[in-house]
Amino acid sequence: MMPSQMGPIPYLDADAIRAGERDYPGLLAAGIQTLQAAGLRPDYLEIRNALDLLPVTADSKCLVILAAAFLGKTRLLDNLTVDITAPATDNGKSST
Repeated sequence: MMPSQMGPIPYLDADAIRAGERDYPGLLAAGIQTLQAAGLRPDYLEIRNALDLLPVTADSKCLVILAAAFLGKTRLLDNLTVDITAPATDNGKSST
């Protein structure tokens, strides 16, 4: 399958993070499995503090999910900011 033929892959549940899930190692493990099940070879999947890219702490309020995976020889990158201070809306996006 060509990258242009693939739809979005929900590799990490950002809505769960917005709703209060803080088992980041568990979310990352599930995300790696999701990428592999989609036929991708994960390079990395991280949840970091969006302001300085340091590991998340209990005080982190704005996170970034960083992902890279290979589809054949093509390396795909994705970054998703997750504001955990704002409540999730019906469409799963933060209200900020």
